[in-house]
Amino acid sequence: MVETGKRLAFLGFKAALPPGHPPEVVRNPVSGSLFKAEPVVPEAMDILNRMLVERLAATGDEIIAPEEGSGVLSSVMAGDSGAKLSAIEIYRETGKAMDADSVLVGHVYRWQEREGTDFAVDRPASVAFDLNLIRISDGTLIWRDRFDRTQKSLSENLLDFVGFFKRGGRWQTVESFAAYGLDSLLENYPGL
Repeated sequence: MVETGKRLAFLGFKAALPPGHPPEVVRNPVSGSLFKAEPVVPEAMDILNRMLVERLAATGDEIIAPEEGSGVLSSVMAGDSGAKLSAIEIYRETGKAMDADSVLVGHVYRWQEREGTDFAVDRPASVAFDLNLIRISDGTLIWRDRFDRTQKSLSENLLDFVGFFKRGGRWQTVESFAAYGLDSLLENYPGL
């Protein structure tokens, strides 16, 4: 298990593509991984940020919420060297300025609400997001994980029998499906 430290700066989720932008393949600025991304509404980041801050409170670490770090992040990016720094270096400098031991940042690649009801849908909920944990002392990416799923009916995926009933045995809203995804990622998070 990797120790995250006593002070974690959660810099929040960022939309890979803003509303009105056509879908495209994007590169994660931290890990370099490629993702098929779709435009994401701003409310998605607010919802994910709120849910993750609530869950991080269980780590026992001191959590610096996204609202507290956004101004510092903006200052680092606007500074003289901001344009020359990689994403990891920007996040590391932001964490240093906040006296954090580690920085956690996420990216949202898809946020599609279901079309239908709890028991019948025309289109199921679909979400894709990741989390990246960076150690401030040396800038190492010490943990990353992603959730990229579209809910399927039990008849489409019998192998997810346990997961289907764990989610209530019904079609999820995008928010409840995203909560399930966050909980799945945090099972492997080194701070919990």
